[in-house]
Amino acid sequence: MTPTLQRGEALLLAGIRQTHGFAEAPRDIPLQWQAFQQLTGMPPRRNGVNYGAVCATNTRTQTIEYMCAMEVGDFTGLPAHIGRMRVPEQNYAVFTHHGHVSEIRDTWAAIWSSWLPASGMTIADTPDFERYDEAFDPHTGRGGISIWLPVASV
Repeated sequence: MTPTLQRGEALLLAGIRQTHGFAEAPRDIPLQWQAFQQLTGMPPRRNGVNYGAVCATNTRTQTIEYMCAMEVGDFTGLPAHIGRMRVPEQNYAVFTHHGHVSEIRDTWAAIWSSWLPASGMTIADTPDFERYDEAFDPHTGRGGISIWLPVASV
């Protein structure tokens, strides 16, 4: 597992934010993506990329806040129920996920348990995210998936 190190640009993300229990997340996040695909009244997206951003993780309550999102140029005119997130410019370790989207949890686990402890890096205080580019096929669940982990040197 060898990431590339990249400087990520600042992003404005708009979509659906929900909190999930750790145990329920594998079942509930795909349902969240289905709801995201049905959104209407959204402004034009900046590109053909979707993002699965981890907004917050609480190990005490065993919950994660997750956002299914697209990049927008600004938040003007967004309906009140749409979540918003500003992601600052940041250095990232970028990992390619080669398997089916349902197996992405395994890639995350390997990053946290193996790569990060051996990397000599720490996590920067900004959201990490999954990036589903134009090559991702939502019907097959394959292709075009990367994980962007915000990093800083120790």
